[in-house]
Amino acid sequence: MIEVVEYDEAWPVRAAAARADLIPLGVFDAVEHIGSTSVPGLPAKPIIDLMAAAASLDAVAAVEDALAPGPRLGGVSYRADQPPSSTYEEPLANEAGAEHR
Repeated sequence: MIEVVEYDEAWPVRAAAARADLIPLGVFDAVEHIGSTSVPGLPAKPIIDLMAAAASLDAVAAVEDALAPGPRLGGVSYRADQPPSSTYEEPLANEAGAEHR
C-alpha cells in the first residue's frame, strides 16, 4: 500500500539538512531536492528524494560508507541503483516517433 500524506513543512528543511551533510563530502557538484516532496502544498509519499550530480562515480564509491543511512544524514538512504543520466546520450523517441532529449 502506498501512503500519501498531506504536505509537511519539514520536508524542505530535511532536504536542506541532508544536502548540507552531502556537499562537504567533496564529491557532489550539486544536490537538489526533487520529486513530490519538493512541491510546496502537494500531498506526497513521505519520502524525500535528492538528486546529486557528481563528475566521478568512482569518487562517490570512495565515500559510500559516509552515505550509509544513519544520524549523520538524518536517516537518508543512498541508492546507487539509478543509472546516471549522463551515460545516456542517445535521443529518446516518444510514441509518435519525435525525438527529444
